[in-house]
Amino acid sequence: MFCFQGFDKLKEHIEKWKGPVVAPSRHNLKLFADKETYDAMDELAKLQNKSAHQLAMEIIRNYVASNQNGKGE
Repeated sequence: MFCFQGFDKLKEHIEKWKGPVVAPSRHNLKLFADKETYDAMDELAKLQNKSAHQLAMEIIRNYVASNQNGKGE
């Protein structure tokens, strides 16, 4: 009987679930940085016709690539 009660509760949660919460892409970087850092990245990105998120991803890719090649600090 206990298994069925747990299943019913799980089914209830599944029926209420509305899917994952999706953050707007403009704010992705804000999860990792304070507002000042985000604003500075956003300004730099605009100079390169990119979003702050695109610039951050480019920086991370370059950092990883340089460390994989033994060029890290």
